[in-house]
Amino acid sequence: MNRKNRQNKKSKKVRFWNSLRFRVSAGLILTFGAGGLILCLTVQSQLNRSLTQRIQKECNDLRLDSQIYSRQIFMMRGENNDEEGMIHCSQEILNELSRTNGRKLFFYTLDGILTASGPGEIPSGTDGDSQITGTEAFAHALKGEAAFTMVCGSGSSCQVFFSSPVQVEEQNVGILAAIMDYSSVRRENQEILRMMVQVVCAGYLLSGLVVFFLLWSVTQPLKILSQISGKVSRTMKKEHMPIGNPLKDSPLLKRKDEIGELASSYSRMMETIELQFEKIQQDRDSIRSLMESRQEFYNNVTHELKTPLTTIQGYAQLLEDGGAEDTQFLEKSLGHILGESTRLHRMVVQLLEMGDREADGSPEPVDLFVLAKSVAASMMPKAKRYGCSILVKGNGPLLTLGYGERLRQVLINLTDNAIKYGKQGGEIVLDLRSVREQVLIQVINRGDPIPQNRLEEIFEPFCRIDKEYSRELGSAGLGLSICRKIIQEHHGVIRAFSHPNGINIFAICLKLYRTQEAEE
Repeated sequence: MNRKNRQNKKSKKVRFWNSLRFRVSAGLILTFGAGGLILCLTVQSQLNRSLTQRIQKECNDLRLDSQIYSRQIFMMRGENNDEEGMIHCSQEILNELSRTNGRKLFFYTLDGILTASGPGEIPSGTDGDSQITGTEAFAHALKGEAAFTMVCGSGSSCQVFFSSPVQVEEQNVGILAAIMDYSSVRRENQEILRMMVQVVCAGYLLSGLVVFFLLWSVTQPLKILSQISGKVSRTMKKEHMPIGNPLKDSPLLKRKDEIGELASSYSRMMETIELQFEKIQQDRDSIRSLMESRQEFYNNVTHELKTPLTTIQGYAQLLEDGGAEDTQFLEKSLGHILGESTRLHRMVVQLLEMGDREADGSPEPVDLFVLAKSVAASMMPKAKRYGCSILVKGNGPLLTLGYGERLRQVLINLTDNAIKYGKQGGEIVLDLRSVREQVLIQVINRGDPIPQNRLEEIFEPFCRIDKEYSRELGSAGLGLSICRKIIQEHHGVIRAFSHPNGINIFAICLKLYRTQEAEE
């Protein structure tokens, strides 16, 4: 039991990992995550680029201002355009630059010696002169190149150390250094990035929820259809089919989208499958019944043929063993042999009548009323032997298209059964009439009632209600089956009816044939 539970759990996990809902959800999550990450990195890169461009612009402006102020102050004071003149004018130049720039400025000789510093404040956490001279930007300035070094802390702090040679009349006279605090700018950038991340996450979360519900609305109906398919498949393996349509009252059928169309198509498919399954079962039952009927027919034929043959063989053996010397026994034996051979001949003829054979010639109009009167006249002597009478009721002509001899055989068989199995001294009625383009023939007699559950069975080959009594009368139980076959050849119907009071009716319905004269 535990092993089965583990297998079920494992199977559920496999179905979950392979399910469409999981794979689509995982794909969307990865897509949204990758898209959000790329977007955030792009925004961060753009903010950093903007900050770098801003620093470059301010540093370049400071460099140009320093050269302009240096040249002006040198001219006003009449100093030489050399390093000595720069030492004399450096403090005044820094004061002028600080008023317009607001940065903490420093002046160094070309050898890196500090000569003056501006009035601006040094950003917190910065050592000033010692930190400036140790930067890479200051090393470039010593070589005659302007550069800046950005130093950002773990928080939002960000200082820029700028160093640039000061030129007067295209001659380097000193080095200008500045400490710039961009912490507020970096803090703003970080806040923008944080807000961007929050907006992206909120947008992706909302989009994820919407997509999830849309995905659920698509996959849930598919899951329901899959479960129904599995249930139907398991049921059909047991040769059964669920009664009714599983989607008959499902809300899926009310949807107006593709899912509703799929559910409607699936519902119609289920109804078609159920009808086909029922038809297959009916065909199977019919085939099984046919096989059983054939086997029963074979057994009955074997039995019915074996009985007279055994009787004939037995009497012939006795005669061969000396029974012929006894005249009385000889007459008795010959009588039995003749009777059994006659019954055997009649049975073989009836079996041949039951076989498929094509009627000779083409069907012709047959007057059933005239045919019934002829049959009644020919069967009257036998009826009188049983103390019966035959009455034909109706008015002619009543025409049908068919084969007269075959239809005559039907009426003879039905009348003969009425004589043999009816009450002695009773009346047999052949009633003929036209009913709605049909000819209705009824053979009516009074006798023992036929059980209602056997009214259809009596048309099967070798079926007899009272087997012993029928055998005594020489019946093999083939007459009614021959009648049904002939009527079916004429595209008609034959039925049997029996009332509790003993009135038995065999009714035949054939298509009425009207000649052109009758129609006119």
